[in-house]
Amino acid sequence: MKILVCAFPAYADHGSNPAEQILQRLSRNDIEKVLLPFSWRRSKETLEAKIDETKADMVLVLNLCPYRHSPTLEQYAYNQMNETSLPDDDGEVRRGEKVCEDGPASLRFANDVSALADTLRMEGSYCSNSIDPGRFLDNEVYYAALAKGKNALLVHIPLQSDFPLEESYEMVDRLIDLLPNFAQA
Repeated sequence: MKILVCAFPAYADHGSNPAEQILQRLSRNDIEKVLLPFSWRRSKETLEAKIDETKADMVLVLNLCPYRHSPTLEQYAYNQMNETSLPDDDGEVRRGEKVCEDGPASLRFANDVSALADTLRMEGSYCSNSIDPGRFLDNEVYYAALAKGKNALLVHIPLQSDFPLEESYEMVDRLIDLLPNFAQA
């Protein structure tokens, strides 16, 4: 199984994005990596081009979530974005539109993320799971990957002040090992 791991750079008033730091540190031969731009339009375009280029079977999306206090595996992606006053790097602001005009209200990871989170915790990698990833740029990319017919999973990485970066990295590294077993529908 070919896994594409993607992350976003720092945005808003965050000086760094721990997801980007994890992506840069991953040095595995069994994955492809891409740093997506902090851009509504270009992040989806970049992701879709990289999926086509690598012929990835699975997409793992990593991004900072300052509201999570442990790495969080997200079950669903939703076909709606929040209204936001935060412009992306292209100056674009979202106004609550759909990710995909004709798409279903939600799409999901092929398996139960709670079972995946349980396995990670039993192996000593602390994480949590959620059914609501919010309606930010990472949800949009997660939805786009699933809509493209790829199995995908979004993992929110907390601020380093809330959870050690090393433990987040170790959890993601182990998650990559487990994904082929859990990505089956």
